[in-house]
Amino acid sequence: MIQYLGLIGVAAVALPCAFASAEPVSLVYQFPEDVPVWYEMVQEMDQAQTMLGQTTEVSSSTTQRMRTELVETYEDGTFVIGNTIESIAFSMVGSGLDIEYDSTKPEDEAKLVDPMLASLAALNGIEVQFLLDPTGTILDVPNLPALQNHIFEMEDPSMMGMMEMMVQRDTLIATNEMNYKLLPSKPVEVGDQWQRVFEIPFELGNITVRFDLKLDEVSTENGDRIAEISISGEMDMKFNEIEQVTITTTDSTIAGSARFDIDDGVFDTVLLNTGYQMEIHLAQDAEPQAVISTNQKIKMARLDD
Repeated sequence: MIQYLGLIGVAAVALPCAFASAEPVSLVYQFPEDVPVWYEMVQEMDQAQTMLGQTTEVSSSTTQRMRTELVETYEDGTFVIGNTIESIAFSMVGSGLDIEYDSTKPEDEAKLVDPMLASLAALNGIEVQFLLDPTGTILDVPNLPALQNHIFEMEDPSMMGMMEMMVQRDTLIATNEMNYKLLPSKPVEVGDQWQRVFEIPFELGNITVRFDLKLDEVSTENGDRIAEISISGEMDMKFNEIEQVTITTTDSTIAGSARFDIDDGVFDTVLLNTGYQMEIHLAQDAEPQAVISTNQKIKMARLDD
């Protein structure tokens, strides 16, 4: 999920007191004025590509520190949320690469002669704003022109091309709406289940992500009620027709969990593990020309507890 799709927090030290809630609880976001929420998102990915009998493997890790805050409210109930990247660290190993960069380390500035790292470092400080209604539907991206101009200034063409796809209005809204519409639309009790399906357009096709969620329990921690949520699901990628080439996805799985602070109205932690395989066929060949297997782990943790 995408991008952004996420949210979470470093857990408090106190032992939680779990109990089954006899009363329905409302899981609703709250964005108080002048109270930013900080998160750390760690994204780890292992990818293996097999082509013509040869397999190459690449592992990467990205850590972002982000700030989410209420920017503006309107009389019709809509409001603007801003998400700013405060720091970024990245590493990649495999396929002849051994790259590492951390924006918090002054000594790493010397590495920015590499166009790819310079483009990655350019994401530091970038802000994305969303205009939302009370249901969590994203109505607009108020600072989209400035955001796109920032991306177009990237030095590495491949990085710029990838990010350019991500900052198209429809794609940006679809990937981030998962963050704001994951919660149930009505009060739930322990044991209740709900489903969310998201359609994400991108330049090469369309991604469908289905989440099946369940409220496992409600506990108390430092006086706050915490909703413990289990997550499962699947992802399907539909690629546009390309002459003589067919791309399909198989073996897609999503599994994870989330902890939502009911009283603060924010996620404390979200953990998602995603796995899928893509097969690339040429013409009518029964055997795939290439097989790409991807496993990704995303953890977001709230930092301001």
